Amino acid sequence: KADEPNYVYWSERWGKRGVRVVAAPLDVSALLHEQLYQKKRSIIFASATLSVRDPDAGDAAGLTPYRPLKQVGSVQTAGGRSEGEHEKPHPKSFEFLKNRMGLSLCGPEKLDELLLGSPFIYEEQCRLFIPTFIPEPGAREKDFNAMFTAMLGELIIASGGRAMVLYTSYAALESSAKLLRKMLASEAIEVIAQGEGESRESLLSRLQAGGRTALLGTASFWEGVDVRGEALSLLVIAKLPFAVFTDPIVQGRCELLEASGKDPFLHFSVPQAILKLRQGFGRLIRSKTDRGIVVLADKRVLTKRYGAAFLRALPAQAQTMTSQDALVQAVRNFLG
Repeated sequence: KADEPNYVYWSERWGKRGVRVVAAPLDVSALLHEQLYQKKRSIIFASATLSVRDPDAGDAAGLTPYRPLKQVGSVQTAGGRSEGEHEKPHPKSFEFLKNRMGLSLCGPEKLDELLLGSPFIYEEQCRLFIPTFIPEPGAREKDFNAMFTAMLGELIIASGGRAMVLYTSYAALESSAKLLRKMLASEAIEVIAQGEGESRESLLSRLQAGGRTALLGTASFWEGVDVRGEALSLLVIAKLPFAVFTDPIVQGRCELLEASGKDPFLHFSVPQAILKLRQGFGRLIRSKTDRGIVVLADKRVLTKRYGAAFLRALPAQAQTMTSQDALVQAVRNFLG
């Protein structure tokens, strides 16, 4: 129906000569409630990434800033804590998921919620580093890409391969792949990349086989990847995974929120990106015996007001690194 307000429509090229018109619902909550939930006796939603700070719960998506960073040598610890100190988990809820998936339309007596902790000991199994020596992405995109790839090459050498890098665009992935292959050829480290004709399953099998391999991925590689053991010891996340606003569905959902008087950035972009970042982070530690390092190269988690919400959502305590040499040495030290 062309006059259906809950749908967004757009046209796009289809092949060399064709054009197709696409329609997609902006809000699937009512559809799921009517066509699924009301027709089933019981449904279980289970995942490690279903909860996020409720944007309506007091402090606008938990955007109150962290306490000042404390310098520890060349390492700063987010939250002003020295190593060994712990902060209580930031309260999270299922409200974002319930609203998006139509569960909020079910009566409260029909919903049971259970939020469990992780079986992993992240303070022992994992390190989370944020480099502050490279610029923020965005206004200085060329500088960011150049410095990120240079840093990435050194990190992959330090880890002896055994690495996966998550990007938010194919263009950035392809650019890095070309440069990294030149940088790592002398180290006998193979760079394999999504989008070059090899299937997702084949790429993951080659990484799982171990050896001096670095896998570059985007899109589907942020979730559903289960590589256990030393074959994946270094995970590098290029940027915060914000949805592209020019995407017709994203744009339509943001406009729908604006029409209802809500801030689309706080009520859609930030929670959605937090969930995806948590999914990406979860690619590293897959068992109680796994160990590894996550490098989040987007320092907007430190400089922007919304950054604290991302840091609170991650299970490991963030440490900032002020130089590339210090970061590379920290990777070597932890991975042995």
